Amino acid sequence: MTIAAPLPTTQQQKEMLENLISGEMNKNISLEQCVQIIDETIYDELQLIILDYIKSPRRSKDLREGRITFEEDVKRRETDGGQKTQAVTKLLQYWIADAFAAIVERYNLPIVSGSGSGSDYQYVGNFYKGETIDFPVPIEFKSSGAEDSDTACLGNLGVNVKCDFTLICRYTLSGNIITQKQTLTVDDSARKWKEYNKAKFDPITGESKSSNYSGLRGKTDTDFNDFVAYSGNVKRNPIWLKFIKEDITN
Repeated sequence: MTIAAPLPTTQQQKEMLENLISGEMNKNISLEQCVQIIDETIYDELQLIILDYIKSPRRSKDLREGRITFEEDVKRRETDGGQKTQAVTKLLQYWIADAFAAIVERYNLPIVSGSGSGSDYQYVGNFYKGETIDFPVPIEFKSSGAEDSDTACLGNLGVNVKCDFTLICRYTLSGNIITQKQTLTVDDSARKWKEYNKAKFDPITGESKSSNYSGLRGKTDTDFNDFVAYSGNVKRNPIWLKFIKEDITN
C-alpha cells in the first residue's frame, strides 16, 4: 500500500527548524514523518559512506582510480567463495545503521535506542497514526539488498523475539552506486514472522531453538493494509505480496 506521509504543518516546520538549531529532540514529529525523513535521506547518506570508502587513501589504487568497483573490492577480500555477496551485504548493513543514526541526530528525530526483545529503536514522540500517544513505540529496523520478491527482508533471530512494528530499508547496489530504494513499515510484524516461517520452539519455555534465516512476508488477502510503502510499491499477487523498489533519480 503506497502512501505519502502527511507533510509537516507550518508550526511543525517552525519547531523542526528551532530544534535543528538548538539540537533538542522534537517530539512533535510523528512516527510517519520520521519515516518520511528517513526515506528521503538515508540512501543518499549510505551513498556518501560508500564514496568515502572508495576515496580513502587507505583503499587500493585500483579502487580509487575506478578500475574495480566498491562491490568488487569487498568481494575480493572474502576468501570463501560462497560468502562473497554476504560480505557486501553485511558491510552495508552496518553502514545503513550508521546512516540511520546520523539522520536521527541531524534532524533531532524522537527516536532512541530500543529496549526489550526485537526492538532496535523506540519512537518516543507524541504522534502515531494520527493520534496523540504517551507511550514508546518499539521499532525493529531491517535492511535488505536483495532482489524484488515476496520477501521484504530476512531475519536470523528466533521469530518469537520480534516486535510489532518493523521499518525496512531496501536498496539495490550496482558497483559503486545505490540505484534503487524502497522504504516500508510493517504493522503486526511479530505475527507475520512467526506465522509465515517454520521455527522450532521449546514446548516448555516457548523460546525458539533455531536461529535459521526467516523471511518477513505478507499475504495478499489479509495483510495488504499492514504494509506502508514510502517509496517503491507493494503489489498484490495471488497469494503473497511482492515488494518492488523504485529507481533513484538524481
